[in-house]
Amino acid sequence: MFERPIRSINGFAGLIGVAFLGLLILANAGSIDEDKEESPVVHVLMIILFSIGAVCLISGLRIINPNEAMVATFFGSYRGVLRTPGFRMIAPFQRTYNVSLRLQNFESPTVKVNDKGGCPVDVRAVIVWRVIDAAQATFHVFFDTFHIRKMFVSFF
Repeated sequence: MFERPIRSINGFAGLIGVAFLGLLILANAGSIDEDKEESPVVHVLMIILFSIGAVCLISGLRIINPNEAMVATFFGSYRGVLRTPGFRMIAPFQRTYNVSLRLQNFESPTVKVNDKGGCPVDVRAVIVWRVIDAAQATFHVFFDTFHIRKMFVSFF
């Protein structure tokens, strides 16, 4: 599985869409009593329809911090990775997982090993790493810090 970018738009455009749908909801709610010749059922159905549309738009809004990525899935299917920092809008109903792209470190405990001659040696290490491919880090490794610890222990 390789990382592929996901399409997104500016989140403020999505907020404008939500505000527009909110105005339509208020306009339909206010005109229920004014139109005596028209059935109020039509206005209620329009309010429900616009409310569902607003919920769909709100579910696609995401905030991505700098040096962070979001891996998106749609009903368990991998859709892509969003790396653009800021307030973004993706397709509705996608589940996202945050992945830190910052440098991380792990300071190992002291491990006693024997060298080739049988002399005991104390070994400590500081391991510094960074996630390069957010999709592989999400789907192929359970927990990256735990994985680094296990790799260090298995090395010695």
